[in-house]
Amino acid sequence: PSVLTVTVLPNPQATATPSSATICSGQSVNYILNSNLPNTTFSWTVQNVSGVVSGASAGSGNSINQTLSVSGGQGIINYIVTPVNTTTGCSSLSPITVTAIVDPQITV
Repeated sequence: PSVLTVTVLPNPQATATPSSATICSGQSVNYILNSNLPNTTFSWTVQNVSGVVSGASAGSGNSINQTLSVSGGQGIINYIVTPVNTTTGCSSLSPITVTAIVDPQITV
């Protein structure tokens, strides 16, 4: 009989610190991305939830640091973060969502 060996590789799971942030227009968000596995890289896309937020863009790296602005009312965006382990090539089946709430500057 033949013997078949199957190796199951773990999927990386992402976490972000903080998982959400509320900032004023013109300020920066700074999310630090981590994984349960070493040698993991991260990519993200941007999803608009409400309002018009400028300065948010898709990217990759170990942190999301972007200056965000709104004109008019409050804006909310989600960064959809997917980790990929560079050793195994496995990516997460469950990307995480990191939320940025951008409040307008108050003028007096």
